[in-house]
Amino acid sequence: MNRLFAPALIAVALAAPAGAETRALSGFRAVDAEDRLTVSVSVGSEYAVEITGADASRIRTRVDGRTLYIEDSRRPLFGRSPRLDAAVRVTAPAIEGVAASRGAQLSANLAGAQCIDFSAAASMGGEANVTGAECDAVSSSASMGGEVRIAGACRAHAASASMGGYVRADELVCLTVNASASMGGDVRAHASQSYDASASMGGAINVAGEARARQTAASMGGAISNR
Repeated sequence: MNRLFAPALIAVALAAPAGAETRALSGFRAVDAEDRLTVSVSVGSEYAVEITGADASRIRTRVDGRTLYIEDSRRPLFGRSPRLDAAVRVTAPAIEGVAASRGAQLSANLAGAQCIDFSAAASMGGEANVTGAECDAVSSSASMGGEVRIAGACRAHAASASMGGYVRADELVCLTVNASASMGGDVRAHASQSYDASASMGGAINVAGEARARQTAASMGGAISNR
């Protein structure tokens, strides 16, 4: 009898996620990820935070105000954290903002969610990739090598990039865009009615769409283009 059960037990053990943890956290509307880990965010009826991977126990999670913070509990004092074997899956009834920094890779799917104001930010090599955004107002910002990618639609989009940051939002179709780029920052946006763009110190802005009302200001090597 034991010989029959042994293969089944081995199969179950292999199928179970290594280091899977469920965290009892709720009440948040934004997610802020730091350090070299992977986070996926989606909208659902209940709050859920699940962490899988060999480094799951190393991940610190906490809710402060209305933001869920996710980070490496053993971040070195000098240099950057190693790439962690940890994947964090987050679900919440509503998501109003995401942020990624220190090499974190965050993806968020907002499909089907009610969205009034939404913000996405990335800095210090972090990456934030947002899909399915259908919002009234969106703000996006990237700095210090951070990258924000966002797709969907909105009424008004405010975008800024600096110090090598990159905002790619040409698949976020909005009525109006207010964009700024400086110090090597790069912004790509989409405006169907109007846009206001300001680029300086090597910043670059490209605005797609059929916007007829345009205000632009470029200085000190800044560049603004339309397609």
